[in-house]
Amino acid sequence: MGALHYNERLRQANKYVITSEADIKILTHAFHLKPGSLKVDGPADRTPRRYTADRLNSMLANGHTLPAIFERNEWSLARSEGKYYLIDRRDKELYPVDKLTRQKLDFGGIQTLNTDKAIAPEAARRLEHRSAPVGGMLELIAELLLSNSQRESKQSERRKKRKLKR
Repeated sequence: MGALHYNERLRQANKYVITSEADIKILTHAFHLKPGSLKVDGPADRTPRRYTADRLNSMLANGHTLPAIFERNEWSLARSEGKYYLIDRRDKELYPVDKLTRQKLDFGGIQTLNTDKAIAPEAARRLEHRSAPVGGMLELIAELLLSNSQRESKQSERRKKRKLKR
């Protein structure tokens, strides 16, 4: 049963244009794949990146908030090795944010997939046994992001309580 779901996740990840090892790391983490499952497709086509950069910068210039921009364009955010990446879920592309804009952006209101942290074991088990179409898979990825951030928040609260007791 798990293999079927794994193959579906692999198929969905392979729909993305993969142009770098960073793309592979992000997609492997997002879709909970085994290392070595994905390969670089080839060099990046700069035209879609320019279009995405123009869209982002135009919406920022017109006063839209970053969370609203990401939601409207079906974008997600990933962080890998200290660098932020925009994931275009509609066009199946990934871009380093620093290649899209020179503006200093505040990602505070956007859930971020942090590839430097492991997925919680209970969330990984749910992913293995979940059968869902693409929309369901994206919802599950968002759910995993939220569960990781909630777990980190609870751990931080526990640390604060321990310090107060001392």
